[in-house]
Amino acid sequence: MFVNYSQYLVCCFFALVFLTVSNTAFSRGCASPANVGCSVAECEALQATMKVTCGKVSSCEKISTGCSDLQAMKGKWLACYTERNIINNRCYAGGDLGHQMAAASAIEHVGKCEKMIALPEPIGCADPCP
Repeated sequence: MFVNYSQYLVCCFFALVFLTVSNTAFSRGCASPANVGCSVAECEALQATMKVTCGKVSSCEKISTGCSDLQAMKGKWLACYTERNIINNRCYAGGDLGHQMAAASAIEHVGKCEKMIALPEPIGCADPCP
């Protein structure tokens, strides 16, 4: 059976072009026309807060020092996720692809931290002898 994939390729091509064109604001930051919900000053303040919040996070999978460090890192990733959503929803009406992708990555890291936390001590936080 022959399947004609050309229609799918055309669809994907136009989707890629649309995302590229619609997300040119990503490179222009707060001065972008895509910033529809807040002033440039407010956007820059939110962006600075987000950079501080998200700047010192690393993977929970790299933590080998136990429960409290895992819980702290999970909290940092959750705070990063929250800050990304605040700026995206407040300034870009939820439509900034860069913030959407970064928020998705942050919440994925929260899940990885929860997975590590569920492991028994000394690696995670669970009682090794339930």
